[in-house]
Amino acid sequence: EVSGGVDVSTGEAFEGVLKAPVPTNPEEKIAITPLSTVVASVVESGTPVAQATTQIAQTLGVSEDALTADPIERLKSGSPAQKAEAAKVVKQALVVQKMAETITKSAASTDEHQDLVFDSVMDTIAEALTDTTSSKTFDEVLADTTTMTEQIATNLQKTDIVIPNLSEKLAASSDAALEVVQAVQAIDETDLAEATDATAVLNSKAKAIEVVTSTIEKAVENIAQATDIASIESSKEEATKTTQAIVMLGGVEGIATKLEEQE
Repeated sequence: EVSGGVDVSTGEAFEGVLKAPVPTNPEEKIAITPLSTVVASVVESGTPVAQATTQIAQTLGVSEDALTADPIERLKSGSPAQKAEAAKVVKQALVVQKMAETITKSAASTDEHQDLVFDSVMDTIAEALTDTTSSKTFDEVLADTTTMTEQIATNLQKTDIVIPNLSEKLAASSDAALEVVQAVQAIDETDLAEATDATAVLNSKAKAIEVVTSTIEKAVENIAQATDIASIESSKEEATKTTQAIVMLGGVEGIATKLEEQE
């Protein structure tokens, strides 16, 4: 379990607590990433490590090996097939991480609450991805931010955490969270998988993602600070204007291109 630092699956600084299940083989090395955190959440619910790893890998559409390996190393020195899977893992990890950060910042205004809400978001994502009654793909699960925020509110209400107007704050963040998810999902995996210098390409996209997500996260932080329904709605409107501006700039890929032109 790690808190703060750089996510090895993306090269991005991360917020929240990332975890990985204890491997059945003590010699096995597992990268601690947003995706390993999702697997750990499944394990904590009572599922054996091997089964949890299989479930999440299948839902994500990658091999178990790709899910547990260090994708940055795979992008640098893996086979073409390994690089393709690693690129997918990187993008999926970013979707999970940035969605979790955005929703967390909309509901929690203190460090203590942020860790609890972040954990709940990861647990809820794990529940949704392993729901055997659903036929949704990974992208569809993460893009359904309305259902996700409703379930997070339900899960948090079962805990000791007390956040005034929690359900309303989470609901107000749904559109902003969706914009973050769609912005990251729009990343071209092929660029990353086929790049001669994968690190440079990843760094370029990471900078653009940070521009997008940090801007949106700052907007939704006002939702967390809101003290009544009227101010929540007002903060939501401001967050919506921010996301619309980002769309006009071309999202992550558009911003990445502009940043490259400036260098």
